[in-house]
Amino acid sequence: PSVALICATLNGGAGIACQRQYIALKNAGFTTSLFTAFPSEDSYVIPLLLSRESLLKSEDIYTFYEENTFTQATPSSSYIGDELFSTANTFVDWEASARQLEAFDIIHVHWSTCTIDFPLFCEKFANKPVFWTLHDMNLFTGGCHYSQGCNAYASTSCRECHLFSEEQNLTAR
Repeated sequence: PSVALICATLNGGAGIACQRQYIALKNAGFTTSLFTAFPSEDSYVIPLLLSRESLLKSEDIYTFYEENTFTQATPSSSYIGDELFSTANTFVDWEASARQLEAFDIIHVHWSTCTIDFPLFCEKFANKPVFWTLHDMNLFTGGCHYSQGCNAYASTSCRECHLFSEEQNLTAR
């Protein structure tokens, strides 16, 4: 079978794991491609997920990412990590990107911050096996990458997160 690997970036733990899986699949004789929105200069030759027309320049994509991802916890927090919270907004054109992935038998997503349009992704790949390796909690919390022991994501009370400063109000997100 052919496998499409998707990872927002090739940096960090998820990106490294995705690259290792890509190499292992290639070495095992699988047809595989790795799709990423943030390619690095020293990465493999990787087809990119297509961006929306308004975000064709890489600096625009990084600006979008920064505007949709909180990285700073309040000083009183003990949170340590790169991403604290990410919105479900995406800059990827999934109508076009789905066409890139149609030929693959299996879709494996490693880390999807700012890259997956969930309703469209589910619609386009409803009849394909999709595997999701969870490298953090973002997919099931609705935004938090690590809950830090908080279970408010399971209810409607997570709008007043103790990790955020007042400037990082979730009600506006």
